[in-house]
Amino acid sequence: YTQVTIKELYDFILKDIDEALPVLGATSATVLHPNLGSANALKARVLLQMGRYTEALAAANEALKYNDKLFDWPAFYATY
Repeated sequence: YTQVTIKELYDFILKDIDEALPVLGATSATVLHPNLGSANALKARVLLQMGRYTEALAAANEALKYNDKLFDWPAFYATY
């Protein structure tokens, strides 16, 4: 094995996400399956970590088009 550079790793991750976006749906069968919102959110996180803030904001805004709701974790855990 050879160690890749950070840039190569980020490029690989972004390429993988970009290839997945066209085949993902707006919703998924379960919360365990990816959808357009989660893929764009992941892309935003990667771009943010890379310091590519303008692109990260665009990806985050795209993710929010699919789900802009906050999940009420305390209420969720109170039921279990």
